[in-house]
Amino acid sequence: MTALLALLFFVGGITAILGAVAVLRGFVLSQLWAWFVVPSLSAPSLSLGEAIGIALVISFFTVPLARDKEVVQGVVLGPAAILALGFILHAVFGVG
Repeated sequence: MTALLALLFFVGGITAILGAVAVLRGFVLSQLWAWFVVPSLSAPSLSLGEAIGIALVISFFTVPLARDKEVVQGVVLGPAAILALGFILHAVFGVG
């Protein structure tokens, strides 16, 4: 019984982490889209749900499966670094 419980906690934890990463990537995409694409191309803004879906489709084709600790850290830290860089560009150059 304890092995089954451990398996359920493991699967639940992995699912929660993947969900949080998907939301983070969607948030980053929606912010970058609002800062750069909407003002430049007069495109409609993206909702968080739309951005999460687009980010998932893009990552399906571009992100390899995580096999080591550095790749896993990159999955989490990459979107944060991209958001920070986008914020700096948005603030400095006044795009949007």
